[in-house]
Amino acid sequence: MNYFILRFRKIYVTSSKTIPSVISRQELKSLLQALPCEISVLETDFGKQPETDFQAAHIPKAQYFDQLECTTPTDFIPRGLPDVQCFEEYLTRLGVSNTAHIVLYDRSPTGFLAFSRAWLVFQTRDVKNLSILNGGFHKWTKDIN
Repeated sequence: MNYFILRFRKIYVTSSKTIPSVISRQELKSLLQALPCEISVLETDFGKQPETDFQAAHIPKAQYFDQLECTTPTDFIPRGLPDVQCFEEYLTRLGVSNTAHIVLYDRSPTGFLAFSRAWLVFQTRDVKNLSILNGGFHKWTKDIN
């Protein structure tokens, strides 16, 4: 039942080097162009219309990661941790393999508000092969222009 989570302990290595916890736009771009590419890029945000914003523009090959999927809000904890089995199934539906390295980013002006909660969720589910995109989506689009 926990096969998916336990398999995430594998460290993803490309070109004989481990992917750092914080990566730049250029590093992510290089990883996405490398073959074979076992990178899953996930955008997460708590904006007013996060999925609409994602559909309008996002980093190539990214999937929208809804942090509230699989959570059951209570009066005391409106954004609790997701159910383990539901979380595994959700990641599978997003196409995140159990050997992929996950890169998280968000759309906040500073690029680190929403992804930090996602990072915590993945850590509590024993997912260790994670990186964050330095500066998030705003830095990505600024560097392109």
